[in-house]
Amino acid sequence: MTFTLSSTDIYLEGSVLWATCQTRDGSYKRSCIDLSQFVGNGNGGLHWDGEEFHHTAKELTVKPTVHGTWLAGMVQTADGGWHESGLLLDQRIENQDGHLVYL
Repeated sequence: MTFTLSSTDIYLEGSVLWATCQTRDGSYKRSCIDLSQFVGNGNGGLHWDGEEFHHTAKELTVKPTVHGTWLAGMVQTADGGWHESGLLLDQRIENQDGHLVYL
């Protein structure tokens, strides 16, 4: 089930994404997933199939849009600079019967 369209109260706490997710029976329950297990920093750019992005990022937010929910923030480059970067969470995060899962 589409993560953004089937969830409310979406927010980020550290590297943990929280949401209230709809279940198959129409009820809702709280769910979370630690994005640091799946998101990395590639020289100032957030990317999937990495780890521990949050150690080299600041000002992280989640921004729901009509196209899905974005993880956005400032990410450190190899030379110590900072680059604005974002990642569409709906590409790999899904609501499966009230549970946020990584695809």
